[in-house]
Amino acid sequence: MARRARKKTPPPPQETPVTEPALPDPLRRDADYLTAIARRHAAIALAGPVETQAARLEACRLVWVNYAAAFNASVATQQRFADDLQAITRTLMAEQIDSGSTLPEAGASILTIEELRPLLRQIIGQ
Repeated sequence: MARRARKKTPPPPQETPVTEPALPDPLRRDADYLTAIARRHAAIALAGPVETQAARLEACRLVWVNYAAAFNASVATQQRFADDLQAITRTLMAEQIDSGSTLPEAGASILTIEELRPLLRQIIGQ
């Protein structure tokens, strides 16, 4: 009996890691600034008693709404912007709780309103 040659099964294709597209430098910087502010908001919300966290988060959300309003964004855009940054703030709160630290990372910068205006104009314009 002749043996049949076995076909070699090709190895499964290697999955390439999914990476987010790189942001241009100014957008990366702007995203980093917004993240730093959200990180500060998370620390502020976590700094007080648990009973006051919801009120502190709502106050931070109003800050985002007012930032967007300052750039003449529509009400829908203001709400969407605030909702997105509020979700980021909640995620950062969870990370800070998990890490055991409610303080922002060393070197996290805080923006002045003058530095924040061009950033928000660009984000709202997209």
